[in-house]
Amino acid sequence: MGMITKRFHQRTTNRLVEPIRGITRLGVDQVHQLLRHVVEQTPAKTGLLWSGEMLWLFGDAPGPWRVYFGPPARKEPDKVRRIWRADVTLKPSADGTQTLVVVELVQWKTSDGLLVNRREFERFRDDLAMHITHGDPTYTLLGGPAG
Repeated sequence: MGMITKRFHQRTTNRLVEPIRGITRLGVDQVHQLLRHVVEQTPAKTGLLWSGEMLWLFGDAPGPWRVYFGPPARKEPDKVRRIWRADVTLKPSADGTQTLVVVELVQWKTSDGLLVNRREFERFRDDLAMHITHGDPTYTLLGGPAG
């Protein structure tokens, strides 16, 4: 089970690779705060096998921000053992009245050709969209994977 990064393998193993794009009237800073909130408020998994798996946010302005999912490394608890990584890019429009939000799954581990912890990625993606919609009811998805 290794990380998948090549486009050829991404297309053949997982339909989640198409970037999810949306337009909001919120500013880049507001969307970044919502992203940070989603990552910080998502609880770490508990249990015998998956204890400590959680979301991690890395990156500096102007982005893109990298969101990782996985447990902390045993020897260095401030680092993550990646299961998947999504990049979140925020681009303001020329007039500054809208922000393009792009969420793209760029690396992941597979088991039998399926994304490991797919539900966590979908939950992260949906939680971010829900928080943006709460702040801006006109938030519109421009396309992406079905389902």
